[in-house]
Amino acid sequence: MKKMCYVIIPVTGLLWILFFCGCLILNRSPKDPFQESFFEKARLIMMDEEIKTYQTIPDKEARDRFIKEFWKIRDPDPSTEENENKIEFENRIAYANEWFGNWNTFVGRSRGRGKQMDRGWRTARGRIYIILGPPDYVNYDMGWGPMRTYNTGGSSFESWYYQRYDLIVNFYRRVPESQTIDRSPFFDMGMPYINQWDYELSPNTHLLYMIEEAKIGMIHPDYQKKFTKESALEGEYIQGIIYVRIPVDRVLFKEKEGYLYSSLNIKIEIHKNNQKIDEIMVDKEFSYSEAEALDLSEIEVEIPYVVSDWGNYIFYLIVTDLNSMNQTKYRAVIKNDF
Repeated sequence: MKKMCYVIIPVTGLLWILFFCGCLILNRSPKDPFQESFFEKARLIMMDEEIKTYQTIPDKEARDRFIKEFWKIRDPDPSTEENENKIEFENRIAYANEWFGNWNTFVGRSRGRGKQMDRGWRTARGRIYIILGPPDYVNYDMGWGPMRTYNTGGSSFESWYYQRYDLIVNFYRRVPESQTIDRSPFFDMGMPYINQWDYELSPNTHLLYMIEEAKIGMIHPDYQKKFTKESALEGEYIQGIIYVRIPVDRVLFKEKEGYLYSSLNIKIEIHKNNQKIDEIMVDKEFSYSEAEALDLSEIEVEIPYVVSDWGNYIFYLIVTDLNSMNQTKYRAVIKNDF
C-alpha cells in the first residue's frame, strides 16, 4: 500500500503542473500566422489609422473581420467577384520577391543568408514597387528606358520615373571597394553583386506625399473621406497669394477673457519641377467673440508669394493646430502650371 501511495503522489503532482501550464497556454493569445503575414505586408498600403487599429485588436475573430473589411473598402468594383486591387497587390508582392530579394530565380537558391534576405518585398525597391506599382521608365546609369528584371550593368544607382505622379524615385547603394565585382558562380550569368548589400532609398518630401496619395487611391471613393484629413484643409494660389482655408469645426479654440482664440502654424513647401526651392513658415493667431465664431464657417489665411519663373509648381500645405494636445496636423496640395 505504501508503494502505491509513493507512485500516485508524484503522478498527481505532475497532473497539477500540466493543468497549470495548460491554463497558462490557454490564457495566452497565440499569434495567427495568416494574420501576422497579412499585417507585415499589408501595412505597406495601410493608412495610419488602420495600423493603429489593427495593433490594438484583441482577438482572432476581430482581426478576421478587420482583414475582410480592409479588402472590401479597396475593391474598385464591388459588383464583381474579383477584387482587382487585392490581386494587383499580391502580384506586386510576388514580383518584388522574385526580382528584388536575394533569391536567385535562375538557379533556384538563395544568394543571401536566410529567408529574411530572400523577401524582396522588404527591400527599398520592393516596397516602392508594391506601393506605387511599376515605374514608367528606369535609368540604370545608361539613360532612361523600360524597366528590366534586374540591373545588368551593376550600377550603383537606379532612378524610377512615374509619369502619373510626376515623380522620380532614386535608389543608391554603397559598394565596398573590395567587393565591387561578384566573383561567385553568378558572375558568369551577369548577375549583380547584392549578397551583402542592396539598394537604399533616397527619400524626399514629394515622394512621401505621393505614397500617401497612392495608398488613398487604392480605397474606394465611398470610403476615402473616412481616412483622409486632407479634405479638411483647402488651398489655392491666385495672382501671388497662397490662400489657406480650414473649417472652423476642425480647429480647437481656447477661451480667454470672453474671446475664443485659435493658434495655427502654417508651413508651405514650394517645389518647382520636382525640386524643392523654398519654404514658408508662419504662426497665426485669431480671436473671435462667441457670436462671431458661431457665424464663421472657415478660417482663411492669405500668404503672399510670387513665383520666380515658369514651370510646374507644387505647394505642400501643412497646418498644425497648436491648441490641440497632440498638435493635430492637416495637409493639402496645390498644383499649378505657369
